[in-house]
Amino acid sequence: MKKKIIALLCAALTAISVCGCEAKHNTETYIKKTLFQDIPTFEVTSTSIKNGKWDKKIANTAEGENISPELSWEAVEGAERYVVIMIDGVWLHMDVFTEETHLDEGSIQRGERGSQYVGPYPSPGHNHTYSVFVFALKGESGKVPLAFDAGGNSIDLIWQKLDTDKDGNRGNVLAYGRLDGDYKNK
Repeated sequence: MKKKIIALLCAALTAISVCGCEAKHNTETYIKKTLFQDIPTFEVTSTSIKNGKWDKKIANTAEGENISPELSWEAVEGAERYVVIMIDGVWLHMDVFTEETHLDEGSIQRGERGSQYVGPYPSPGHNHTYSVFVFALKGESGKVPLAFDAGGNSIDLIWQKLDTDKDGNRGNVLAYGRLDGDYKNK
């Protein structure tokens, strides 16, 4: 009887893991683990994503319009600002520093640090996962390394720098939200 129960539990755990995020986003650019998984989370939503896929209009490809996605989240108690990052593995597509909890579709253009966007543009035939992280901050952070529209970015390093306020104190990130979507260039 014990063996049957253990077998059933193992089967259930396997089914749960197959239905989790990793099963949905099986691309080489999906960020599976982060150093900050233990801090509180909140939900990030978007009308620019359907069934785990980003709408083609946010893409910077022949079929896209290169317009930033609509994003929303609930206010986090004690947060003075939010930092929105869209990253494709190590390639930074968006960095927005805001006090708002909603970004309208198309509201962010390629601009200056803290308010810039460039849409997904994987190589033709390739499918990448584009992850949006929204960090709720107590106050202004210290210097954050952001290489916009370039590789070499690390979401863990970005979080570590955001978690340090301008005076060098740790614990600046109150909570974070994450939204993943795939985009395939035809």
